[in-house]
Amino acid sequence: MKTSCAQQSALKSDLSSSGQYLKDNLPVFVDTDAVFKALDDSYKRKLDSSFKGKSKKLINLINGDPIMKLTVDKDLPFLTSNFPKSVRPKQSTSEEKIANLSNYQLSSTEKSVLEKDLSFCPSRCLDAVGTCFDLKEFERRVHPKEYYGDDDNSETYITDYVSSLQPKSTWTPPEGRNVYIDKFTKTARAHVNSFLNDHRHHDIHRNLTPSQYKDIGSLPRNTEIIIRPADKGGCVTLLNTQDYIAEAENQLNDSRFYRQITDIPSLSISCNLLDTLSDNILPTVQKLLPSKPKVGTLYTLPKIHKLSKLIENSPKILHPTLPRRWPLQRRNLQTCQNSQDNSW
Repeated sequence: MKTSCAQQSALKSDLSSSGQYLKDNLPVFVDTDAVFKALDDSYKRKLDSSFKGKSKKLINLINGDPIMKLTVDKDLPFLTSNFPKSVRPKQSTSEEKIANLSNYQLSSTEKSVLEKDLSFCPSRCLDAVGTCFDLKEFERRVHPKEYYGDDDNSETYITDYVSSLQPKSTWTPPEGRNVYIDKFTKTARAHVNSFLNDHRHHDIHRNLTPSQYKDIGSLPRNTEIIIRPADKGGCVTLLNTQDYIAEAENQLNDSRFYRQITDIPSLSISCNLLDTLSDNILPTVQKLLPSKPKVGTLYTLPKIHKLSKLIENSPKILHPTLPRRWPLQRRNLQTCQNSQDNSW
């Protein structure tokens, strides 16, 4: 290791002296950036060649010596700054991916599922109905493009915006107008049907074990805990349901940000919009009025920026008599939206 570090220092010294010499003696018309890039590439190739073969020996040396292995595991910067990057063992990040602030004890299988992140998608069987529906929608979009292809669509920005608020047309031009498009759609339909027939009974590669599939369904149904992503860092947090609701109610009771109302204002707003539209004042923007208005959903995201300190103070967080030290990200409560999710 000492020999490798000495070679690295010698290479750096040679590179620095060569660069300074070239900077002082190269003509003005020479591309100095290209020269220094070539020097840097040469340095990297020479350094990789110097460490090749020594890295494996160093790994075996560290794994065989408990003192050296402890030094690398602790990742002390003043001792490991000169180590090759390939020597440092890959540390486990399970503690960084899951923050269990609840009283629920996770099993090993449940931990492995949550470590895959909340955006993980389990493998599933081929959706033949959805595939055929997507193909039909694609065919329906192709025919109108050919039908209106010669029209002048030089509309203004306001007209385009108003058109986007109106319901989409479901009309499809009849077949037979363009032989090439009809042949293309029939060929695509035949290929999709052949693909579905060949893969109907095809075994898919599962990316989860049977026990993990079971836990994916059981964890969301557990009413004692709430699973939420952290505000920053991509961590998955588990919270007691009662603590989560209490914190949300505590934020709603803060008069600096929220004010309690006696009725739902979306009803009066809907009536005013209906009166306006019935008078034909804005006949082209009727879709501005939501068909099924609902009260917005309030949710909170735990702010876990210093995970180790938060877990260290977790007994104080969970104890009801001690001051709460659980920071949460505040989210605004919208008055009216079309969201279908009204759960906490």
